[in-house]
Amino acid sequence: MQHSSVCHASTLNEALNNKKTITYKHMIIILEGENKTGKSTLANHIIDRYDFDIIKCSQPKGDPYIEYMKILKRIEKSGRNTVIDRFVYGEFVYGPLYRGKSSLTKTQLRNIELKAMSLNAHIIYCHDTPENIERRFIEEKEEFADTKKIKKTVELFN
Repeated sequence: MQHSSVCHASTLNEALNNKKTITYKHMIIILEGENKTGKSTLANHIIDRYDFDIIKCSQPKGDPYIEYMKILKRIEKSGRNTVIDRFVYGEFVYGPLYRGKSSLTKTQLRNIELKAMSLNAHIIYCHDTPENIERRFIEEKEEFADTKKIKKTVELFN
């Protein structure tokens, strides 16, 4: 299925096709963005074509700072190139939208970013229009989504 979502991947293609970058001890590609914008599709393409591992994140069960840092440490220990399908930035969108606030502080976010940067992380933001996102929810019969919050989610990610 082809999506019209936009994933800014020109630097990704350059990085993936640069043997020096690919042989770096770790390469992490973090895919962020609203639901139904092609993150998982892109993740599957990357793992199939470039033999990356994948970690799919969802709402943290415990302390989000500890959970996100553990993910990065696990990747560091594995020595494998890894795609993370949704990571820390969603907490600053979905936390306030569904729980009233993010469970992370800006200082914690910065510490996570610094750790990710030290592991050669690249962030790709996948996005689309609220109308296209809503259409995909309807086409795929996703009942758990609140389509009334799509516009707000798009605004918060931007």
